[in-house]
Amino acid sequence: MSWFGAEDWRALGSDLGLLPYTQTAGYAQGMGFRQLRRTFGAPATGEPSYAHRLYGRWKGVEVIVLTYDVGSGSSQTTYTGCLARIEPPLFLGLCLKAKPFLHGLFGGESLSLGDAQLDKELVVEGFDPVKVRDFFA
Repeated sequence: MSWFGAEDWRALGSDLGLLPYTQTAGYAQGMGFRQLRRTFGAPATGEPSYAHRLYGRWKGVEVIVLTYDVGSGSSQTTYTGCLARIEPPLFLGLCLKAKPFLHGLFGGESLSLGDAQLDKELVVEGFDPVKVRDFFA
């Protein structure tokens, strides 16, 4: 397996037509697109960094690609996230993520979409379960 360095991160952004930006504040899971966009500083110059957020339009849709850490110390994991601006906004509070191995062990079931494969693989969260299911229908 080859290493994916910060230069590769910047090249990925370039390949997707996205520009790197510095950040003025951290990222928290659940931030909305507009809220996250407000944390951008100047366009990044100089050395590439994973801390730079990639921003622009991909296939006509405004997107942000970023890395973020969860946990701390030896249990810290780095993830790559992608947010897309949806017009008009859905106001669903929709969040999709891969289902962790121990998901549901202590409660905390996700919404069911009615598709066995998707329900097995994804955690689906939202403000209103009926509206989320209707969206996917």
